[in-house]
Amino acid sequence: MYRDGQGHSRDVSRERVDAILDEHGLPEKTDDTITSRARLHETLETIRERGYAVNDEEELAGLRAVGAPITPTDSDVLGAISVSGPVSRLSGETFAETLPMSVIEVANVIEVTVETDVSE
Repeated sequence: MYRDGQGHSRDVSRERVDAILDEHGLPEKTDDTITSRARLHETLETIRERGYAVNDEEELAGLRAVGAPITPTDSDVLGAISVSGPVSRLSGETFAETLPMSVIEVANVIEVTVETDVSE
């Protein structure tokens, strides 16, 4: 489960995550890939708490990403938005604070737009 997958999985039950893992496993793609169920469940809990997912070279060495779910009010996860880039461009405060807040803001704008379109 990488980038968007972690963002999408915010509202997925532990049992469903385990079923997905039973079928697909957690193949190691880099030295930073999450390969343990326990660590993945901890990461998913952190994502639920803060509202966004971070991929720090878990899928591809040298690539970082931040993703957030798009969840209109009273709705399941509609999708996710993510921004990825090279470690050289996404580092320090940009990666730790600025980018996550920007991704959440854009996800919120999309949620409001979807809600407005549905109510019209």
